[in-house]
Amino acid sequence: MAKRIPRRQPRRQRASESFSGFGSLLATTLDERWRTFVVQVERAKRRSSEATIHDLRVSVRRLMATIDLVFSVLPDDRLRKARSTLKGHLKAFGELRDVHIQIIQLQALVRQFPVLKPFLAELKKREQALVKEGQKYVVKIRIRSLEQTMIRIRNAVLGLFTEPSMDSIGVAAALGAMGSAFARAIDLRQRVQPGDSKSIHMLRVAFKKCRYSVEVLRPLLVNVDDRLLKAMNGYQTRMGVIQDNEVLAASLSTYGAERKKLSVQSLVAAQQHLAQRRSVLIREFAAHMGELDDFWRPPMQASGSASRRPSGRSTRT
Repeated sequence: MAKRIPRRQPRRQRASESFSGFGSLLATTLDERWRTFVVQVERAKRRSSEATIHDLRVSVRRLMATIDLVFSVLPDDRLRKARSTLKGHLKAFGELRDVHIQIIQLQALVRQFPVLKPFLAELKKREQALVKEGQKYVVKIRIRSLEQTMIRIRNAVLGLFTEPSMDSIGVAAALGAMGSAFARAIDLRQRVQPGDSKSIHMLRVAFKKCRYSVEVLRPLLVNVDDRLLKAMNGYQTRMGVIQDNEVLAASLSTYGAERKKLSVQSLVAAQQHLAQRRSVLIREFAAHMGELDDFWRPPMQASGSASRRPSGRSTRT
């Protein structure tokens, strides 16, 4: 009989405390990410809002990233199905996230461009409708079958790592997956073209996998601290604001095209502002784009397993 995922979260470990092995690290991380997902689903069911749905989307992304790392060690088809289900949840709330970000941007622009007030009002109505749709969707989320999958996979991981050789093999496989994520990001960085925001967006999507991998594998890596994780988040955010600006510009163009009574010239100044902002944001990111190399952290030297690492360095995530 499958053992249920414990409700209480284990105390976070310091570097001076040893893990029982890499399998334990993977299983514990999977437990923690799963519990966080469940908590966010329950919060969204009690009160759906942009904030609760945003937190739910973040929990889904982190759980998917953990599943990807587990899959590198245990390529089980059940993980593919679980990831597909979670990706569906993520997509269900994508438009709400985009609309909310557009509202935030427009609220900062309406004083300078009053012509945007009707557009802002329309987006607020759309946001309200999307929140209601999101609430209906969240209520229908059934976590029982997905929970059983997580339990079985967690137990399979622990069972697999009873084999003496699996600790070092598992570490190698997971670090290899992280390395592949960084290699993909570096390749996409080399392909970024000035003025091509799509290429930056592709880099951003790939970089998320790097960031989440570092978070999960933190106990195995050299010199990973909160400062590094904050810097990685900042790097991702620089790319995110470029994409947000692109979404708003495209949405504004569609808004103008669909309203025949609205003078095209009335929106020109706002559109030019967004175009200029786009250039500034891309230029600022280009100045920091090379920081990607600084985020790579090699594994602990001579650490064949998660239990061998120096003391005195925090591993809290």
